Amino acid sequence: MSSALAFRNLADAGSLAASSGAARMPVSLLQNVHVARKWRSLDGAAQFLICDLGSLQMLDTIGLFGLTLALGHVARIRVSALDNTGLVGDR
Repeated sequence: MSSALAFRNLADAGSLAASSGAARMPVSLLQNVHVARKWRSLDGAAQFLICDLGSLQMLDTIGLFGLTLALGHVARIRVSALDNTGLVGDR
């Protein structure tokens, strides 16, 4: 039996912004076809990543891979069709 793995990364065409980026690991690496390339934030209180897809998109999967969270740290995902800045979000 033949098999195939295919995906479409909507973030590739999106506009990315991040709270910080480590040397040689900027947020733009998330748009690199080589999945081994990673974005890494600098140490700090609240790190974030914003991806504006530019238009309303249908999402079926969102993945966070390779996280190294310390005890007590939290990873959250928020999806919005109205707020592309991320400023309104967490209340």
